[in-house]
Amino acid sequence: MNRSALLSAVAGTLACVSMAQAQWTPAGSPFAGPYTTTAVGEYHSIDLGAASAPAGNYGRISVTAQWSEGGGLDPQWQSDQRIALTASTVEGATVLTGGGTLYLAATAPQGALNSAAAGTLTWNNVNLGTQFVADGVNTLFLNLRNSYTFADASSTWSNVTVTLSPPPAPLVCGATESEPNDSKALSGTFVSTVGTSMCGTSTGSGLSGGGLSTADYYKITTAAHPGIVRRSLIIESLGTLPTLTLRGTDQTAAVINPALDSTLQTASVLAGNTRVVWYTFGNDTSADARSIYARVAGSTSSTSQYRLTVNSADAVVPADLVRSITPGSVTISTVGQTGATQTDTTLVVLDSNYNIIANFSNEDEPLPGTTLGSKLTRTFAAGTYYLAVTRYNTAISTPAASDDQYKSSETTDFPGVMVSSSTSVNTNISFQITDGTGAFVTSATAAGNFDIKFYKMVVGSTTVAGCNPADIACDDGTPLAAAPGCTNSTTGPNEGDYNAFFAADGFFFQSGQGPAGVGGTCDIACDDGTALSAAPGCTNNGVNEGDYNCFFNNLFLPCI
Repeated sequence: MNRSALLSAVAGTLACVSMAQAQWTPAGSPFAGPYTTTAVGEYHSIDLGAASAPAGNYGRISVTAQWSEGGGLDPQWQSDQRIALTASTVEGATVLTGGGTLYLAATAPQGALNSAAAGTLTWNNVNLGTQFVADGVNTLFLNLRNSYTFADASSTWSNVTVTLSPPPAPLVCGATESEPNDSKALSGTFVSTVGTSMCGTSTGSGLSGGGLSTADYYKITTAAHPGIVRRSLIIESLGTLPTLTLRGTDQTAAVINPALDSTLQTASVLAGNTRVVWYTFGNDTSADARSIYARVAGSTSSTSQYRLTVNSADAVVPADLVRSITPGSVTISTVGQTGATQTDTTLVVLDSNYNIIANFSNEDEPLPGTTLGSKLTRTFAAGTYYLAVTRYNTAISTPAASDDQYKSSETTDFPGVMVSSSTSVNTNISFQITDGTGAFVTSATAAGNFDIKFYKMVVGSTTVAGCNPADIACDDGTPLAAAPGCTNSTTGPNEGDYNAFFAADGFFFQSGQGPAGVGGTCDIACDDGTALSAAPGCTNNGVNEGDYNCFFNNLFLPCI
């Protein structure tokens, strides 16, 4: 073959590869409709005209549709809608068994509302359980359905757009599961470092015996770290996606049963990926502090390998309240603060080291209250605390407080972890704090799935009460603001002050908080290094080089 003929043949081969790898949008897309799906769950089938699809393998589908509910006393929700892909029509059927090859089992839309509000339903790059091979002969039908068959109204779909794409690239795995791992006791383990991945296969939810037909458990561990970190774990597959959940235990009448295995959160689509989210914090030194279990449970259609990847670990900076709190009896309440409808909320208080304080939480307000709002009245000593405000259901490691009317919420297996199960968005979780000085309201919104809002509560004065600017701690290293009246040298700063300044939540952590670090234990100086006590009203943008210089300029000096 001469060079000209060879180049021509190569070009033809590349053209074929290019055609096979291209996306395909059916000629009828957008399919105008309108299409009606009945209240009893009958499928409506749309012939995609696959005979005209470019030859090749297709492994993903994207669909959008304008959707509205027909109106009824028990209506359909956006989240009740399903699509499926079959080789043959299933028009009027309530099951897919007569549709030939099942390319995509009934699948819910991403980010849909638990609401009957009209809107756009979206399925973005959903992996097919079985790849569709376009060869000019094979047919393909998109099937629409309501899954809530107790409703008393139909739904209407219109302007349905459809695009099929080639299969994604093969998954690259950092490690692979080891069977058996079908319980917490037999779980695999990996760390929560961003980028860490684990692959496996699950075609069932069995909890004993090992093998592909059982669920896969993993314990995700996290080392001690400063402050609060929001973490996420995503799951991917080239086929049908298994179900990913975060696991915990449960309590009855505020008594935790560690032998139970409860669902704390089910993965949801966030930022384009199916993921779970949890928060870690605290300086607890126990072996499993900040650890959490995750479970992958498959089905008969999830025969492809899945991959779990630690996707993010983002520091959370608690927001400042408008003022400090007067020591003594303090009431924190969401009751009557969340607008026309009372949000079902949760309140949790952490100490200055970000550890949950036992009996300082509330799910449902104490008697004689009757709402699902939260109300917590406790005695607060001077010091720094952190307040978590979120929606039902939120799991922590401590049992329900003695005055909480809801004593059956799920709990985490280990301390230093908090998990919200709520998939509601833009939820009003505003709260009021009442102390000996009066009351003030903080407006708050939980914007996305699984969100928890954190606030810094300064109780009492934040002024350093030491004998010189570097005297910030008791002799044992506890910040003076957190332990008034503690043993503290009268001759000058010592090892306790040094240890407090360089503690995990000390200078380097507080310097990363920016203006939120104002009033922290290491905020002892103006930006130019002059002690705050010597220059009230000076420029102070938080903990920075000025505080570092002031600390060492005074560390070896006597009391003044």
